Amino acid sequence: MRIPNVFLSYLRQVAVDGTLSSCSGVKSRKPVIAYGFDDSQDSLVDENDEKILEPFGYYRHLLKGKSARTVLMHCFNAFLGLPEDWVIGVTKAIEDLHNASLLIDDIEDESALRRGSPAAHMKYGIALTMNAGNLVYFTVLQDVYDLGMKTGGTQVANAMARIYTEEMIELHRGQGIEIWWRDQRSPPSVDQYIHMLEQKTGGLLRLGVRLLQCHPGVNNRADLSDIALRIGVYYQLRDDYINLMSTSYHDERGFAEDMTEGKYTFPMLHSLKRSPDSGLREILDLKPADIALKKKAIAIMQDTGSLVATRNLLGAVKNDLSGLVAEQRGDDYAMSAGLERFLEKLYIAE
Repeated sequence: MRIPNVFLSYLRQVAVDGTLSSCSGVKSRKPVIAYGFDDSQDSLVDENDEKILEPFGYYRHLLKGKSARTVLMHCFNAFLGLPEDWVIGVTKAIEDLHNASLLIDDIEDESALRRGSPAAHMKYGIALTMNAGNLVYFTVLQDVYDLGMKTGGTQVANAMARIYTEEMIELHRGQGIEIWWRDQRSPPSVDQYIHMLEQKTGGLLRLGVRLLQCHPGVNNRADLSDIALRIGVYYQLRDDYINLMSTSYHDERGFAEDMTEGKYTFPMLHSLKRSPDSGLREILDLKPADIALKKKAIAIMQDTGSLVATRNLLGAVKNDLSGLVAEQRGDDYAMSAGLERFLEKLYIAE
């Protein structure tokens, strides 16, 4: 298919001077054609959004409260010293993106519950839930671009849009390979698994840090990306452990739900490597819902030392984080106080 020259010219103009937002009709959300049947067209799109975003609103209400991501963005800003409205704008983008990704994740994982309540697709259906999640991916991109334009003009807005796109690509690569491993029943190596966590879980926090540092007035060029990445990896490894061991997690998501969803997690992969003939793989391939089978799998992981190995790895990531935070703060202990308090609450007691 040949792209018309007039359209190519338009794209070049957008790329050069960032006039996408000012082109006639592009940003307008009002219906273009009016036939006179209804004089309330200005509200049509907003009314439609309220309907089609019901799954997203459901999760935003279900997961309301001051999240770890919000706290972390403000902890990172202690290093950067950026205006509050900028931090709030970036934080809102990260929160919306996280909630939208959960809509899609729960469909892809076939999860029945979220925080002890029906998953959005169980309540609203797969089609509407998936559309809502995808729509928010794009509205967040629009919000990020607009925040950049308002604060620093086209150069900042374009940089933020590029960063957002880069991290979203990585997130989907991570999510995609995890799905492939699950559906092909092909367990990855531990190194492959950790790399996936860096793409999928660590990437969202890294996105937040990179967007924060796009502010034109940022003075401290501290590289906080590695800290954000490791916090994300720690979160998922901790989740891997808690999914098998925590009774409160079982109440919200179901007992050892990762097994039922067919996921491979760090304790499972460690155990499979330590004892390939233990019978664990055969149990995991069943995607068991039976509690007795799940308990047998957990017993195998205990016998192979895999739960201890998970805790040891969590300790190693914790030590890495402590070193990185100390490196970035220097002698300014007040700068990192909030972040270190947050991390102490996050860590599993040794």
